[in-house]
Amino acid sequence: LRPDAQQGLISPRPPAPVVEEAIDLYFQYCHRQPLWLFERGDFTNPSDCCDEVLFSVLSIAIRFSKHPYFANRVGEAAREYSEIARGNIMFQIAQSMVQLSTIQSLCLLSFVNFAGELHAKFDLITTAEMRQANDTHLAWLHLGLAKSLVHCADMHVEDHRHTQ
Repeated sequence: LRPDAQQGLISPRPPAPVVEEAIDLYFQYCHRQPLWLFERGDFTNPSDCCDEVLFSVLSIAIRFSKHPYFANRVGEAAREYSEIARGNIMFQIAQSMVQLSTIQSLCLLSFVNFAGELHAKFDLITTAEMRQANDTHLAWLHLGLAKSLVHCADMHVEDHRHTQ
């Protein structure tokens, strides 16, 4: 997204102030809509946040951003962040390193795909971007994968051993 001055490469993580704004926007506009995926304290130090969560949050929250860092490229940046998050998630699955953050990120990516129509309605993205963002097939794939991972990890079953 942004050329690295030292190496001429693309740097996927935006600067810390941009990340912090995106986290604030997530909690202002997306948190608990419809799932409560995180606590605000989970983002006390964004540099410690795992990549799949950070990029998933960026992909949904920057749609509300007016930050000059994105310079009229919010839709493009959101798609790139979604792809980075999805790549990290698929790598974790392939390496059998699935964690709760993997499932949380899949839920966020499904929101990104379902949210295209809503964002276009409020003129947050263009109609062309909306067609790409409003991919319900991909959203259901993300949700189905998250559900399968929850079941494989027995996270869908309450453990009553400690309550008795």
